[in-house]
Amino acid sequence: MFKSKSGIFMEWFKIIISLKIDFYQLIFYNSLIFDKFFKK
Repeated sequence: MFKSKSGIFMEWFKIIISLKIDFYQLIFYNSLIFDKFFKK
C-alpha cells in the first residue's frame, strides 16, 4: 500500500472539498440574505 502518498493526497482532497462546500454555502446564504433585504 502506498500509504504515505495516497494518504496525504486523500487528506488534501477532503480539505479542498470541504473548503469548496463552505465557500459555495457562504455565497448561497449571502445571495439569499441579499435577495431578502435588497429586493423587496
